[in-house]
Amino acid sequence: MIDPETGQIRPEYANNPEFSEYAEWALARHQEREARAYIERRNDPNLTPEQKRSMDRDYAATRETNEIRQAAQEAAREGENISEIERETDARADETMQASSAAAERDSFGLG
Repeated sequence: MIDPETGQIRPEYANNPEFSEYAEWALARHQEREARAYIERRNDPNLTPEQKRSMDRDYAATRETNEIRQAAQEAAREGENISEIERETDARADETMQASSAAAERDSFGLG
């Protein structure tokens, strides 16, 4: 149901009324497993703080906001410093808001 390349629900399941609810559940479980696996890798005692920050940036750049939040919550439960993950999440949210605002402005003035 989940495309291993993209980590998203495959279209044949997402658009199928019989399977779409189960596909959403499967996606949530997939994202949870991915977040836990990331935190497990991040908890390697041999990693330097810089390596962890780099992992956080890379993870944030390739994941959906929900996945990032799950990873941050899991890291916080493990007692990890999650400031880099939070910064990346905030930066992504700011970018999305700015893009949405700019699009709304263009649309309101008929520039889009």
